[in-house]
Amino acid sequence: MRCHSRECPLIRGFGARLERSGADEFLLDLGPAIGPEQVRAVAERTELCPSELSLVVAEQVDLLICDHNYVYGPEIRLQRFVDPRPSFPGVVCVIDIRPGNYIACFLSFDFLESARGSLVEGNEVLPVHKPGMERELQHELLSTLRRAENPVLVLAVLGGVFAEGIDLPGEALIGAIIVGPSLPRVCFEREQIAAHYQERGEDGFERAMLYPGMQRVVQAAG
Repeated sequence: MRCHSRECPLIRGFGARLERSGADEFLLDLGPAIGPEQVRAVAERTELCPSELSLVVAEQVDLLICDHNYVYGPEIRLQRFVDPRPSFPGVVCVIDIRPGNYIACFLSFDFLESARGSLVEGNEVLPVHKPGMERELQHELLSTLRRAENPVLVLAVLGGVFAEGIDLPGEALIGAIIVGPSLPRVCFEREQIAAHYQERGEDGFERAMLYPGMQRVVQAAG
């Protein structure tokens, strides 16, 4: 049976049946973490499509963990989760699990600034990478991590001086948190690159947007 609203009884009238069952609210009340087994069990009990139910629940959680292909693959159509609007509880959640020094990398300085108010609580110091930051201030920020006695969270931008090539061994830095996919801005140059690869029978979106963005993410995580 193909996955189609006219053929599958689990998807037919999904919205109305979801509202009557309250399946999404039940899942959200289960606890801090919702796994695929729980979604599948509730979907079977309420006779709802598990895939659609997982998407409804995913839009209401603070942190979503999944294979990146399901987010960035244009053929899968989950671009709803590639959204630059601020949502930062996931950063705080990671830090609460294992306190220590972290660096959180954002896709732009504007996005970084919008996060500051949500992330101050619970951290003794909140050093911030700023545009045009002088080298002395950069070294001072890194020194803060090396000598800190209390947890420190550094806010930086992907592709910047603090997102790659820094040496902070041991407890000086125990984790990097990547906030956002870091996809390049849509511009004439990116559109031309995408068109070039599309003409060659390749995926223009992957070549022009996805690969450069993920390269910056991998560099920052490393």
